[in-house]
Amino acid sequence: MEYSNYKRNEILELKNNKDLFAVLCYLDSYSDKKAYWSDIFKGYKLFSLNKDLGNNKKFFKEEDIVDLEKNYGFNINHIDSGGNNLLLYVTSLSKRTQDSYCFDFCLDYIFKNTENVYLVNNYDENLLFNYCNYQTCGVRGEDFFKLIEKYPDFNYKQSNKMGRNILFENLIHTAPAEVIQFYMDKNVDVSAIDNEGYSILYFLTKYAHNYDTVYKKLFSKVFESIENIAQKNKHGNSFLEELYLFFKNEKSFTGSRENCKKWMILSLEKIARKEFNFNEESCNQILLFLEQYEYLQNVDKRSYLEAKYVLKKELLEMKLPIGEDKNYKKLKV
Repeated sequence: MEYSNYKRNEILELKNNKDLFAVLCYLDSYSDKKAYWSDIFKGYKLFSLNKDLGNNKKFFKEEDIVDLEKNYGFNINHIDSGGNNLLLYVTSLSKRTQDSYCFDFCLDYIFKNTENVYLVNNYDENLLFNYCNYQTCGVRGEDFFKLIEKYPDFNYKQSNKMGRNILFENLIHTAPAEVIQFYMDKNVDVSAIDNEGYSILYFLTKYAHNYDTVYKKLFSKVFESIENIAQKNKHGNSFLEELYLFFKNEKSFTGSRENCKKWMILSLEKIARKEFNFNEESCNQILLFLEQYEYLQNVDKRSYLEAKYVLKKELLEMKLPIGEDKNYKKLKV
């Protein structure tokens, strides 16, 4: 979003510096359409360059924020067009590469002076959705655990407008395993399906670079709890199909393909052990997938054939009338 031309002229011609923030808060002087914080700082940069103030800084320190509040009318508790206060905005920068360190030197001041640390924005995300990678959480989650120790009243089960809870976001942005384990212990819903039909399994197998205990534990919990592991997403593919297609893509990074292979083998093993929500619909869909992609035998022939055998056998028994002769159940599967 950008300021209207009239608004840009108003910013450039502003006489009283203390009115700057009130002017920057809206994209157009003739409407109540609020600006985002990103627009506000672009407008401040425009104003600063035009006035040749010499304070157009790339990185903000505590004294810079104090100066903005004192001399330009800035209010860090202002709620922008996206429902964000300054704290939510600056921590969200950590999820992007550009300008990710702009406010690191004044973050303590912003925390201290924020009226509502628990604010939920218009996208239904609280601050925890920004603490979802190594940069914000710390290498082993130490900064994340300091945050929740100081502010213990977050809703850990919050879901955003896309129907994704905090586990989705942590997997997408590769949060430390310690943080993943924390949310598992808090019983965040692992069976959630987002608005596009994706389960946590899709993001786990795509973004989890470590095939270790925590991720395997999460994988098992999700695999065993979602209603149908063969459910199609908006693109018409199930989690198993997405995993297979990524593995088959020779342009994929070798390490990622190797991880996909491990997740696929684990999936086949769990199917063979019937460690999923076992019902006729899911069994039929999984069997159809296995028969369609016989190349899976090259991934792990034993687990592939075992999974196929178990599904055929169980589907046959599901369809037999109660009390049917047991010898009939020994039909070749």
